[in-house]
Amino acid sequence: MKRLISLVTVCVLALSTAACGKKKVSGDTSQPETAAVQTNTEVTSTTEIPTTTTTTTTAPIMPPMSQPVEYFKGSEGRYYLANIWEGADNTVLIKNNNFDTSEYIVFDPVTDRVIRKIEPGDIGDELLGMFSDGTIVTTSATKNGVLLMYPKDSDIPREVDLGIDYYTSMHLDRVNDCIYYKTAPGEGIIKVDKNGYKSVQVSGKDLLYNYEIYPESMTFYASAGSEKTKSGAQSGIFSIMTGRLLAELPNDVSIQGFAKDKLLGITFSESDPDGAFETHLHLISMKNDDYTVYRLSKNDFGSANIFSSPYTDKIIAASFSTGMNGSVQSLHMIDAATGKMADVDVEIGSDATYIYACYLEEVERWIVALTKFDYSTSCYSYDLFMIDPEMLTYDKQLEQGEKAKTETYEPVPVGAGYENIRRRADEIEKEFGVKVYVGNEVKNVEESSQYVLVSTEGVEYYGEEAILGFLDGLEDLLGMYPKGFFEHFKSDSGTCGLRISLVEELKNDSYSSFTAGGVAFMTGGWYDIAIAIGSMHKTTTSLHHEIWHCVEDLVGRRYGWIDATEWEKLNPEGFSFTNDFDGYATNYGNNPYKTLMDVLWEEDKDYNSIYFISNYSITTAMEDRATLIEQLFQCDYSQDPVDEDYPRFGPVAMRDYPHLAAKLDYLKNWIKSEFAYVYWEEMFK
Repeated sequence: MKRLISLVTVCVLALSTAACGKKKVSGDTSQPETAAVQTNTEVTSTTEIPTTTTTTTTAPIMPPMSQPVEYFKGSEGRYYLANIWEGADNTVLIKNNNFDTSEYIVFDPVTDRVIRKIEPGDIGDELLGMFSDGTIVTTSATKNGVLLMYPKDSDIPREVDLGIDYYTSMHLDRVNDCIYYKTAPGEGIIKVDKNGYKSVQVSGKDLLYNYEIYPESMTFYASAGSEKTKSGAQSGIFSIMTGRLLAELPNDVSIQGFAKDKLLGITFSESDPDGAFETHLHLISMKNDDYTVYRLSKNDFGSANIFSSPYTDKIIAASFSTGMNGSVQSLHMIDAATGKMADVDVEIGSDATYIYACYLEEVERWIVALTKFDYSTSCYSYDLFMIDPEMLTYDKQLEQGEKAKTETYEPVPVGAGYENIRRRADEIEKEFGVKVYVGNEVKNVEESSQYVLVSTEGVEYYGEEAILGFLDGLEDLLGMYPKGFFEHFKSDSGTCGLRISLVEELKNDSYSSFTAGGVAFMTGGWYDIAIAIGSMHKTTTSLHHEIWHCVEDLVGRRYGWIDATEWEKLNPEGFSFTNDFDGYATNYGNNPYKTLMDVLWEEDKDYNSIYFISNYSITTAMEDRATLIEQLFQCDYSQDPVDEDYPRFGPVAMRDYPHLAAKLDYLKNWIKSEFAYVYWEEMFK
């Protein structure tokens, strides 16, 4: 095959490489890999990490290719390819793994040379990419929240501590020399520049999950709370600069990225008995209402692996065979503007396992790595080649498929005779900023509750007068909370929030003996409570129990969940929760530990031995905390005004029990990140 440029007569690095067993390869300079590096760099050995001084200059723009596909020169090597990225100055950044070692390679496709090679300290370091000045950036596998930045002229990394323990969706923006990432739930998207300066780019209060950041288009994909969908969520593309929703998307489309100005998503048809299914490409314009779906035929694609770039409308699609050991069958290029497909003529053997690709926008070419596995020798290798999309023949028109629909639904209304009840619920909603479902409306949340929510409509003893009385009780209970408390559950845009469904009964066939009086759950952006309407009275505490569950979900989603290890330290040594609700219902859990309910009437209490409120507290850690908060509201006075011997309840009495008090103190500090006050203390003032 003709070469792109004939430049050198020395040996070049093998870019077709493999990983064989656990054998380490020596640094013998007679090997082609090392020889190629020596012709391009000066390598200085050190006691830490080798330092490489790069002597090459910025690569020129490539001349025209002589054919659509051209391979880079290579020979058998030792590595398994992890991925490839676009680098600075039209280079390609490659990560190779070999069991307990790895290396980063900067490859110049113009000269067909490796111009830099780094051996990082840990194979688990995640390679993020390269800044415009040639700095290679990775995460650290051994130091949480630390970025490692390898300057262009050194292989000794500079550490940048982000001060975080957890992150998701970390992406490098090569154009603006910064990194975007999502950390604690609800914190949104954080931007950090190459000097380590952090700033909140987008608030996460509105955003739920499915984060995927696209720095090149300055957008990100996420789901946000929505009152228009039954799921309580709506997928969309948002601006990194403003956080503003740019386009609503169907919730069941898996977003892959951009093909120029079109968003690329994927759905799959149901598979046939042989396991084959169709891949549907959803191309949604960000400039107008154009939305087209193309079907990748089962005959052409057992399954598909798709690569796209915001710099081109040409999409790479690799066909894979189905089954446990699926392998690459063929390679294609799809024109997103026309829906036409071209076959890419590349050498694909039975050992081909996967495809990786990146697009070089300045030279308008795709760089592709085809990985292979030799089952006879257990060796991995890969071929690296370049494709000029404009030289391909797009002669196959893809069939169009059905568009996915944005989720909509018609809420179940109350039935005839519930008009006055609905109006009373409206008054409570307006007063407290919550949503209240009554009657048949509870069916709107039944699916996500995992319970059968039995409506009060048609139940003889729940007539209008009785239900209006229970709504008065709900108003009293909500009125105990600090002003503005329930606004915390809403998003920044004021959508969703706390939603209370008043039911006649909750049923769940998963339990044979246990019956729930209330349940808290999340439906997209909604914090839902379904609760037996008979408990709506100021002297009952079930609603306070469920509201705590919602508070825990709220604070956990936005700031990080309660540390299970830290909570474990507040319980007896060796204790573990039962997770047995039926066991609690039949024999009260056989709790070997005395609870507050056990000793409440005892005259000589051992206050220091009490860790739990009741036997229900030992089922799960979340119920341990909810029963603790619920107990605060059992009585808002210290003693019964008639019976002087009546047990002490409430927050004052709780201080008598040091272990219960320690748990309360932990929760006080934990919720302040959201509320800036302890809401139950405000309620008892």
